[in-house]
Amino acid sequence: MNPNERNSGKAGSWQGGIGQRLTGTLAAACLVLLAGACADLPQSGEVQAGLEGARAEAPWPRASAAPPVPGASEDQIVEGFLQAMLAGATDGFKAARSYLAQDAAAVWDPSVSVVVYQSGEAPGLSQTGTQLGRMTLTVTQVGEVDSVGRYTTQNPTQRSEVLQLSQDQDGEWRISELPDGSIIPEDVFQVDYLPAAIYFPSGDGQFLVPDRRVFPRQSAATESARQFLAGPPPYLTGAVGAVVPSGTRLATDAVKVTDGRATVNLSSAMARASESARATIRACLEATLTQLPDVTAVDLLIESVPLDAPAAAGLTHDPRSAGGPFYLTDAAVWLSDSGQTREVAGTEAAGAWETLAVDHTQKRFAGLRQGQIEVLAEGVLEPVIWEPPDGSGAPTAAPSFDRLGALWVAAGSVVTAFNADGEAAVLGAPWLEGWTVEALAASRDGSRLALALQAGGNGETRLVVTGIVRSEGAVPWRLTGPLDIARLAGPVTSLGWADGLTLAFLARPAGSDDPAPALLVVGGDIDFLKSPTDLPVALACGTGTDQLFASGKTGGLYAYSPRGRVWSSLAGGSKAVVLAP
Repeated sequence: MNPNERNSGKAGSWQGGIGQRLTGTLAAACLVLLAGACADLPQSGEVQAGLEGARAEAPWPRASAAPPVPGASEDQIVEGFLQAMLAGATDGFKAARSYLAQDAAAVWDPSVSVVVYQSGEAPGLSQTGTQLGRMTLTVTQVGEVDSVGRYTTQNPTQRSEVLQLSQDQDGEWRISELPDGSIIPEDVFQVDYLPAAIYFPSGDGQFLVPDRRVFPRQSAATESARQFLAGPPPYLTGAVGAVVPSGTRLATDAVKVTDGRATVNLSSAMARASESARATIRACLEATLTQLPDVTAVDLLIESVPLDAPAAAGLTHDPRSAGGPFYLTDAAVWLSDSGQTREVAGTEAAGAWETLAVDHTQKRFAGLRQGQIEVLAEGVLEPVIWEPPDGSGAPTAAPSFDRLGALWVAAGSVVTAFNADGEAAVLGAPWLEGWTVEALAASRDGSRLALALQAGGNGETRLVVTGIVRSEGAVPWRLTGPLDIARLAGPVTSLGWADGLTLAFLARPAGSDDPAPALLVVGGDIDFLKSPTDLPVALACGTGTDQLFASGKTGGLYAYSPRGRVWSSLAGGSKAVVLAP
């Protein structure tokens, strides 16, 4: 809900407060609804995607809500409104609007945000002040979806909303002032909403870059297509391709899905797209929509006329690691491959490194030794000629390579990228001022940079993703604005990309002093994995958890098995591990 949006029929704000528990009809209704809604939910794993459909019966539970009964009290109106919002994703909030005064119903926009509150406890409701009909509703918020489907999780936090009720000409109570947005419990959210990736082309046209959103199941295909046509979000603008002609929109109200085929009817502005742009748009929409259940094909139209768009060649998503794991011992760099280990770069100098990085050719290695970055190529060890920006001091993050050959380093709040010739591009950004970069990693599609930031000495780490804007020749020259994805207690190290939407790193779980491997979906939840018996000091990831490796404190090299969620030993003597981008 948006407390800053105020006009006729809108009022109130989120603020701290404690109210008595709602009882009676709402609590009973919530229990009945949640019991039915959750009966068919999986008990573990990711929330599974659903689909809007053209069919009469949907495979997921549907909430139902009744309009107000004559003579309902103020409390009963608020209770009924909350119950009706549980059905908002399936009935378009029709029932919820029946609890609002006429003017409020006309201007209330439930799509501005969706506040997700903790399941298992009923919201609180209390009289506010002495004004008749002024009520405070209190929930324990655990997440929120914004108007474009961006979902953020948070630690449980008490949030309150002020509602104003008034009597109509018939003496019936209705809600006359309320903020935009809606609120639902987490259990219902998991049933009625689903995650979806919106795909955009990488700047070099080789990969599809995902941006995670969350949409109501009933309108997932429509909202996914609409958000793709709206163009890249701010943090990806300039980092990915913009191929949709300006002014292109859906020519119809919805994307219809019938017998597995999603029909996307585009406006006439789409006709201005070149043949290559049409091929890219088709690839993006097919990748975006066919991830939804029951969508196996996509038909594109321009004003109801079939669009002639060839298949795009070579556009893929979630590129796999180029190889590894490579690990560092006191005397050499080694490769572990199919259960066998072999030395790939033997040098005592590299053995003194504290960190390890390898490029996509698997012929260039980089490491950090006593504050100096060194590169090993074709058996020749050379220092990176780099003068840290004034006041930034020595490197604060382990260097890493990206798929396009750039070596990324950071000192304080300044990020620098070196090309293969050793030329440096300083990528300072205003939003980095005051923060120290403690870890960084470029995504394998080359379009995004994940950073772990610390500031203020409070021990909290801020995880962000920013876009990488590259000049001709794929040289990085600018970072976009940040997308904040998490705040964690304590330091974050060994940051990397497990796939196009998942970060892997070492961090401290709540209540623990020891680091543990963690997976964090960008725009989703964090999952701490069980550590190997040897406390991990370095982590490396390829594509998915079947390419997750750790170096232990006593030198063990371990591989993770997602099937049993266990670690197996590969080698000894390891002090750092990495995979090629």
